[in-house]
Amino acid sequence: MNQQRLGAIPLNIGNYSFSGINFSFPFGYTLASGQRIVLGNNANTNLFNARYPGVVVAGWYGGSLNNGGETITLFDAPPPAGTGRIIVSVSYDDENGWPTAPDGSGYSLEIVDVNGDPDDPANWRASNAQNGTPGQVNSAAPSASVVFNEVMAENVSAVNHEGTYPDWVELANTTGSPIDLTGWSLTDDGNVLKFVFPVGTSRPKTSRI
Repeated sequence: MNQQRLGAIPLNIGNYSFSGINFSFPFGYTLASGQRIVLGNNANTNLFNARYPGVVVAGWYGGSLNNGGETITLFDAPPPAGTGRIIVSVSYDDENGWPTAPDGSGYSLEIVDVNGDPDDPANWRASNAQNGTPGQVNSAAPSASVVFNEVMAENVSAVNHEGTYPDWVELANTTGSPIDLTGWSLTDDGNVLKFVFPVGTSRPKTSRI
């Protein structure tokens, strides 16, 4: 699990703690401006070190992260040293518009906009490579592989669908390989889950839907 300090000055996070995993930062622990730290699961530290050689782990936590989704919350130190308030929280999932590749396939969840809503599934993507990028900058956003190719906003008589003439959009796969659309979603308002592609939806290479 990557954490990064975004402010311009060092931040004392001593005695900050989590729900979702069992970990508290030691007294006086400070994050420098722009510093990124990694917390690892303590179940098999040798396996972690073998998989991620050279990655410096700031601490080992108890418990585990649920592939199916859960809420992780970081709390300020309790009084009198702090307020005990919520610093940041995220409720991730493996459905309802959330990326599905991180659910047991070896990819990590990466936030898109650190200033955006952490509970918005559209604000997360799967890492480009398996095992993620602990201790490093997140992998670069992939180039657009599925694009809006055509939009019919007012289908008066152009395309008949079982006796009706609904509006429609056409998506094009611009790559040379099939793309799994399971869990992807479409919307024309603030509801990112207005239409979610069902499990098993895929597009062959250079195809349209």
